[in-house]
Amino acid sequence: MTIPRGFDMSIDMIRAFKTMIAALVMLVVAGCKMNLTADIYTTDLRDTAAGAEGLTAPGRLALQVPNADECAKHTAEIAAIMAGVVSDFSPKGCERAEMESFLLADIQMPFVTSESTWNASDSLFGIYVWEQEGDIGASIAMNLEKYGILAARLKEKFHQTVDLAASKVVLILNHDERKPIEVVAEGVFVNADPIPVARVFQLERRQRLEIRLSNVGTAYLAKQGIATGFALQTQ
Repeated sequence: MTIPRGFDMSIDMIRAFKTMIAALVMLVVAGCKMNLTADIYTTDLRDTAAGAEGLTAPGRLALQVPNADECAKHTAEIAAIMAGVVSDFSPKGCERAEMESFLLADIQMPFVTSESTWNASDSLFGIYVWEQEGDIGASIAMNLEKYGILAARLKEKFHQTVDLAASKVVLILNHDERKPIEVVAEGVFVNADPIPVARVFQLERRQRLEIRLSNVGTAYLAKQGIATGFALQTQ
């Protein structure tokens, strides 16, 4: 029997429809990204290491949302999800980046020097400052309990989990002191260049470094709640 041409086209349409549905299903089950950028100043690092309390680093969260065209709707939804997780969550609109949509928000990240000060901060993200042989290091800290609450709420609302391993976590180190400094980084990206082994970078006054965690670093952050960024050499 000869199949009518119109029926043949219908089969093509059905195949195309199935392909589209499969793509949508992949989008739904895929994890959403939660990019984070923190601005850190060298004077704040030194002051915190010397015992100063209450200092914070400004941060920018970019949380992936289904559609930037419905920014107002998503802003209200995400603000409700962040309640009790990020106390100073301040939405700043939406943007598109590489065919993805993100809700932007400003946050404050406390500088901490011990587990007790970190627990007392009641924050999702923070900057853990440590000292070793005179050098001053900075790590990104994340409250795993709050991260779990956030992941559960996002899954309930958007049927997506947070994929921190696929997200970008960036520390911008701003040198605001007078004398040149040396910064050691390892296992991260520095100004977009991969740094597999320890390398020293010299910064002049008012220069900055962009230090991005690798996917190993972000995966470790999601599991352990901390990941090392860099260290200032003082010797």
